Amino acid sequence: MKVSIIVPTYNGGSTLKKCVTSLSAQTYTDIEIIIVNDGSTDNTATLATSLAHGDDRIQVITQENGGVSAARNTGIKAATGDILMFVDGDDYVDPDYCRLAVENMTTYESDICIMGYLREEGASIEKHLLAHPVGLMAKDEVMVKTSDLDMGNFVGCKAFRAYLFEHVQFLEGKNYEDIRIFYQLVELAAKISYCPVTTYHYVQHPNSIVTTLSKRNIRDSLEAATVQYEYFARNYPQAAQAAHEYLLVVAVRYCLYMEHDDLYNQAQRYLRELPIPAGLKKKKYRWPMILFKRLPFTWGLVRWAAQRLQPAK
Repeated sequence: MKVSIIVPTYNGGSTLKKCVTSLSAQTYTDIEIIIVNDGSTDNTATLATSLAHGDDRIQVITQENGGVSAARNTGIKAATGDILMFVDGDDYVDPDYCRLAVENMTTYESDICIMGYLREEGASIEKHLLAHPVGLMAKDEVMVKTSDLDMGNFVGCKAFRAYLFEHVQFLEGKNYEDIRIFYQLVELAAKISYCPVTTYHYVQHPNSIVTTLSKRNIRDSLEAATVQYEYFARNYPQAAQAAHEYLLVVAVRYCLYMEHDDLYNQAQRYLRELPIPAGLKKKKYRWPMILFKRLPFTWGLVRWAAQRLQPAK
């Protein structure tokens, strides 16, 4: 089976070489590497062309900047493989990344293979693996585990049969696109398998999308979390219960920083109706949630303090 590895990159001049070199060194050789240069303004285009020189498995596509979703969709359209894998241009993988995924999908005849990953931030490395043996996973279990950081709902460290993307695509113009699409891919899959390895290196940068507090991110994250949560609430109640912590975090963030609109009203409804999880991981949001529920008359002061202590861009 041929594997298409889609690499979206924007201004990746400092990271792309490590990423693509790790892909070129795969022990599974029936691959194509599709680098989508999403309108970079640095040396990414030149670097990508240089990396492709002498390796006919590498294809470089340059397009106007449209965001990571647009870049991934471009890569999907160009892909000729039976299996699609996604590696962001600032991440990298181990040599057996593709081989282990293909062998797992072949053994279990699965449409999606889920693997573990290593989260790297500076000198810190966190290992993320589910307490699940190699083999098939029930669909409702996968839906629940989308809220578990040891699996997550991002498309890195996963492999997908290409035909799944005949039915869905990444929503362009929005961040947090993985939240919107992953549960749809899981729903479409007949079988899902787990491979307990950590061959994907997810490199966290201080100015990445997920770490930047901007009004666009605040809106996009709540929109994505709402769509996912409402789907779970209708179809997978246990998954909705697992997802409501993240929903509350992005809801309280919206109410702290954004103006009153329909989405603000929806965020307020979630904060009123859903209980605060006892083991809330984002502890800095616990007190704003408590104040919102118990002392709503203080909310104007809470908003004022939050916007001055950590302004949103």
